[in-house]
Amino acid sequence: MLTKSTLSKVRAAPAAKKKAVPTKGRRGVNPFTGEQPIVVKMARGSGKHFTFLDLMKADEPRRVLVVHDGLQSLIMEEVAQALAVPKATLFGAIGVPVSTMSRRLQSGARLSLDESDKVDRVAQAFKRAIEVFGQEQMAREWMSTRLLALGDRTPLELLDSSAGYQMVLNTIGRIAYGAPA
Repeated sequence: MLTKSTLSKVRAAPAAKKKAVPTKGRRGVNPFTGEQPIVVKMARGSGKHFTFLDLMKADEPRRVLVVHDGLQSLIMEEVAQALAVPKATLFGAIGVPVSTMSRRLQSGARLSLDESDKVDRVAQAFKRAIEVFGQEQMAREWMSTRLLALGDRTPLELLDSSAGYQMVLNTIGRIAYGAPA
């Protein structure tokens, strides 16, 4: 039988520690502690344009956030200019029809997650090529040169998939270490 004295003892007893139970479906939450991570992120539409050069220089956590939010379509013009390739060639490499990308450029719409990810692959491959070759011009030429090691395709053509991206990075790595590519 519950009396006032037993009720007060129950209230005064220290609470038992909760067992860590994974929380499902809560994005960004540590599944065992329930804590939110500390993330500093640029607000979408804040007016800051993340350029192709910014993408090449950014650390991985920053790139992931920016790519996830969607890059501005204007970056496609910057990439084409940096690689010295026609826009139509770049759009084909990214896997977006020229008409679709033209509409996005005119409207200022953001790229999708998939398209932004492909642009990031181009940026990282180009950055690595510059590191290996030592000059932007040589890296540009390499990105547009058909290579037997890549199945007689250009590195740019392969950057539309993660498997192709790995092939390109492996080839650059072999060149960096003096192995035949």
